[in-house]
Amino acid sequence: MGLLNWLGGGKAKERDTAKNGFEKAVSSSGDSRELRALRIRIALRSKTGLDIIFRAAMKAIASHEEEVMIATAGGEAPPPMPTADNETCFQTMATVNGPVTIYIPLEFASRFFELGIRYQQKEVDTHTALSEGQEIANELGTLLNLDQYMVQPITPLEFLLAGNIVGSNVD
Repeated sequence: MGLLNWLGGGKAKERDTAKNGFEKAVSSSGDSRELRALRIRIALRSKTGLDIIFRAAMKAIASHEEEVMIATAGGEAPPPMPTADNETCFQTMATVNGPVTIYIPLEFASRFFELGIRYQQKEVDTHTALSEGQEIANELGTLLNLDQYMVQPITPLEFLLAGNIVGSNVD
């Protein structure tokens, strides 16, 4: 293990690589085989990243609600609502080649985080969450220029259809 990895430099490098890859996919013009592969790879990873953000929001708001009850019972001020931040933009997914860092721009990460909170608080139902989530994903796909390829769009939240959430909305 190198000194930079030990000091967290490896994590920063992985994040830089993920963000630079996303930005290259968005800002590059043309349609080379390499660029097409990059855009599709980013899109596939984005699906997973959006799902992770949604689930993290659900868990964060469930914990927050418990913290509010404890604070209120103790006569303390309630903690602030959880929100997406720059950390939310970077998620990690497992692949056959090891973990990969995913970058989702803060605009999209924030909107997906908020959607996860609203779903957990039962402000939106499954159908609405799927619909709004798909709208956000479509905007992300447009940003990645996926419309020029004959690929399936980014389709987040499919786990909601699979019945993975039983009883409460927390996974």
